[in-house]
Amino acid sequence: MYINSISSISYGGRLIPMVSASINEAGKYKDYAIENGLGIEIKAPKEKQLENFDATVGELKEVLEGFPNKISVHAPCYDLNIISVDPKIREISRERFEQALEIAQAARADTIVFHTSNDNFKLPSARNKAKEELVEFWSEFVKKLEELNITAMLENVLEASPELIQQVVKEVNSPYLKTCFDTGHALINSSLQPEIWFEKFKDSLGHIHIHNNDGEGDLHKPFPQGVGNFCNILAGAKNLKQDVNVVFEVNSLEDTKQSVEAFSRLDLIA
Repeated sequence: MYINSISSISYGGRLIPMVSASINEAGKYKDYAIENGLGIEIKAPKEKQLENFDATVGELKEVLEGFPNKISVHAPCYDLNIISVDPKIREISRERFEQALEIAQAARADTIVFHTSNDNFKLPSARNKAKEELVEFWSEFVKKLEELNITAMLENVLEASPELIQQVVKEVNSPYLKTCFDTGHALINSSLQPEIWFEKFKDSLGHIHIHNNDGEGDLHKPFPQGVGNFCNILAGAKNLKQDVNVVFEVNSLEDTKQSVEAFSRLDLIA
């Protein structure tokens, strides 16, 4: 069991380890998570699940009934852009974000992970416009989060640097909007070392997606397998005052177990 070795890690705030599971596979992950004192994050729903939304919500409520640990959900993210120049794309993106709130309530989650819709803007004028529009959207949307006592985590995906997310979170200035550092995405989309991302994000950090890759593809391998060494990132969390969710966002239950085992062996307190 890992409940003692993991749950006892505390540095002022806490690292809260969590598994990542699709709605369809959440049942088998739930048993492992309960046995080992882990939270669970529900992966972004697929298109058919969104088309059959009521059934999806019902299934999720049923599978997570009685789950005693931390719960997070990943918002829909495929082909969405909340700041698109096309009003129809903005409209469906907002609808999907609203559905994320319903999913979180059904799951009893207190955290939702969102993508920024950033396309790694090259021109400074485009980056500034994106930042302004994201601040405008999140300043309004965060009011719904505050009412529901749910915190949004903005995740890096295509971003080459942490500045855009960092600026948006800072300017919205709400405890219900924080940053999510995705280690694997930073490896393939940025020339910056993961430690630099962590340093930039740490004051607003609420969530870490831990997964690894070969530096080229978004493979979501267990964190000991790949070109990234994230031990320094996790060790750096000992200086944080706030709680941080650590989600092992990998492809299978076996990969999850490997990640959890490696995490439990880290001598983070020394």
